[in-house]
Amino acid sequence: MQRKKLISFLLCLVLLCTGFMPVAAQSSNKSNLLGKPLAMQSPQTDALTNAASVSFSSSTTQLNAQPKVNLTITNHGTAKISSINYTYEINGISQTGYRTFSTALPALFDQTAKFDITLPKMTVKGSRTLTVTINKVNNQANEDKAPAETHYIAVYSEIPKKRTLIEEYTGTWCGWCPIGFAAMEMLDKAFKEDFIGVAYHKNDPMAFTTDYSIPVGGFPIASLDRIENSLSPYKGKSSSGFGMKNLLEEKNKMFTPLSIKVEAYFEDEAQTIIQTRSTSSTPVDLKEAKFQVSYILVANGLTEAGDPYHQGKWAQHNNLKGNSKTYPEEDFKPFTSGDSFVKGLTFNFVACARSSKHGIAGSLPTEMTADVDYTHDYRFKLAMAKNAAGYEIYQDKNKLEVVAFIINSETKKVVNACKTKVQSYPVHTGVTDITTAANETPVAYYSVDGKRLNAPQQGMNIVRLSNGTSRKIFIK
Repeated sequence: MQRKKLISFLLCLVLLCTGFMPVAAQSSNKSNLLGKPLAMQSPQTDALTNAASVSFSSSTTQLNAQPKVNLTITNHGTAKISSINYTYEINGISQTGYRTFSTALPALFDQTAKFDITLPKMTVKGSRTLTVTINKVNNQANEDKAPAETHYIAVYSEIPKKRTLIEEYTGTWCGWCPIGFAAMEMLDKAFKEDFIGVAYHKNDPMAFTTDYSIPVGGFPIASLDRIENSLSPYKGKSSSGFGMKNLLEEKNKMFTPLSIKVEAYFEDEAQTIIQTRSTSSTPVDLKEAKFQVSYILVANGLTEAGDPYHQGKWAQHNNLKGNSKTYPEEDFKPFTSGDSFVKGLTFNFVACARSSKHGIAGSLPTEMTADVDYTHDYRFKLAMAKNAAGYEIYQDKNKLEVVAFIINSETKKVVNACKTKVQSYPVHTGVTDITTAANETPVAYYSVDGKRLNAPQQGMNIVRLSNGTSRKIFIK
């Protein structure tokens, strides 16, 4: 018996020395070995009761806006959180607030809740420091060791509107390409002016090139801004449903460093040349910028009946017959209820000419100043818009559009895009004029050293507008 006690005693010493024995077990065994109770046999904890941290991200806003900041509250205590008192400080202004939660945060570590705060109007450009502090939890002093968070709010004159370039690769010979045909129509209806879509055809009367901007391994596929490639034009990245719509919405919410707008018109009565001008600007100074502008001429309303050359190959091969469960939308019905060949379709978004495969060298400077308009001119000759057989791809000059986009010359990523309808010769307002909103008519032009000009000149100009404001423009 004495031998067993000795072995047990030695085993306990080993466990105590190596740290493998739980605290409660250590206390119990110590007590048994010593033959008397210990003064304290259970561990103490430093658990907090009313404790919460706050987190948020740096964000951007534009001048004279009242930005909303999304806050995340995290429970670090043992009590449910039904209310908080907070303080935020920005631009030397301090504000307090009180927030109740209709559903209390559970008394579980790292449970979170979200809510917005609206900041004062941002009247000065630049980076602003925002600090948010949780002062009280459940009307008690916040016990959290890190109750505050600090990030930056970047204030710009104007935040560029992001529009994603979607390029689809298709052909009438391709039995699965009706997926792209219907998806592009659906995206156009969903996004309207914010839909910048281009369809490249192959081996049919609407094809003008096979020298594509991305590697194309099969049809149909789609790309977004030339970095999200090999996507389903309908599903996007998802396994089912109209995933491309959600993906495009996400892309259009992203911040972009450059804005772009474009205008185009026929410069001759015979309507053989399209004059195009893009205007780009940035909300921040850019050093060693590697951006270039590019243009694509797009034809809409193309039909077999409108083909004066009777080239054939207009009937769309169709593998979607009977697939209404997979493709339930109305735009798919001509195919899910159709035959193996579908005739009488109207093709839109058809690329029929372009300025270059990627960007035009020198179209934007390597150093760009914030809030300066940089313009670039390009001319499309309609003689360029022909297919492999030498016939014009477009059918109605009133249904031509120009897509303009800015591309990073190194990464080949498209950073922003836009489109415009080509205006007829008699109604154009003149691309060489400064285009502004209705209440921003130019009333005077000045050089950078303050001299009055009769008209804008090459290089930097200062334009005074009818609403009393001024802006800078750069003309190549």
